[in-house]
Amino acid sequence: MARKKTTDGPQIPAVTWNIAMIWDLVSQIEKPAHLKVLFGIKEDSYDKKTGERKVAVYQAIAQALIPEVASVYLRTAGDRIKKKIEWLKDRYVKLAAKLKQTGGGLKDGESSDIEDDSPDVVMDFYIPPDGPDENTPESARNLFEQLTEQWEFFPNCHRIWATRPNINPPAVTTGVGPNGRKVTWMQPPVIRDEYIDPVLLAQSCAANAALQESYNHEANPDISTPPPPSQSTIPRRHMKTPSISFDAIEKAKASIKRIPQKCSFEDCILDIQSQNVKNMNAHLSEECKIKKRKLLMEEYKLGLWSLVQYRQKQFSE
Repeated sequence: MARKKTTDGPQIPAVTWNIAMIWDLVSQIEKPAHLKVLFGIKEDSYDKKTGERKVAVYQAIAQALIPEVASVYLRTAGDRIKKKIEWLKDRYVKLAAKLKQTGGGLKDGESSDIEDDSPDVVMDFYIPPDGPDENTPESARNLFEQLTEQWEFFPNCHRIWATRPNINPPAVTTGVGPNGRKVTWMQPPVIRDEYIDPVLLAQSCAANAALQESYNHEANPDISTPPPPSQSTIPRRHMKTPSISFDAIEKAKASIKRIPQKCSFEDCILDIQSQNVKNMNAHLSEECKIKKRKLLMEEYKLGLWSLVQYRQKQFSE
């Protein structure tokens, strides 16, 4: 006969999640310390994960939200918090898919400006983690409001998971097909300064400096302006100097790093063979030293060397 399971231990109470408890859970997740451990981010940065275990954070949240379960069995309480966070993430991913569709949120009669022949597919809009801003089109704002009405936790979950690469990858590249390779940008593409033409980058910096100087002059009208040139001076014709110096261009060219040439298969084989030869020589040298020491010990035992001579020869190797 099979043994019956004993129920002598304390019973784990059930947890009923209501709206207020879910809001408390979201507030616990949004704490900077919890964000850093659970998702490897801070409030306004992307720092790496610390050594603190996620299990400890789940259990800390469980002690704050469901103390009646945590007091009986802390590990089970932490697992329940983890499952509820995964439920929030899955629900957000399902709703956020509507923001990733090209042409999503457009009214009847409107069309997308994306060309099918372009290798890069860019979304009609990108909503930042904090929600729609002044650059968000009206159609995207309406769609975001509809998702918020459908699920009230959507804005907070969007702030948590919108920029996570495992939830919303920056770009998705398809294989080479009849129309070539396609790159779909799920997040707004970021163009770094090193990928910009140095000439254009220098022009932009010069324009910003001139704009800042003009703003400072307007903010401080007391600054004396140079007197106008006298009429008696004879105007001279000067050559127009370029806005960018040649030194700056040469310096920008020198800062460009070249991609090293890949090693061929023959080079890899030669490197492996060279490393094997080095290891073999080191092994043979070590064996030779051991044999010399054994021979010296045998000669010492036979009385060919005194103790002082033995030690001198041993340390002279």
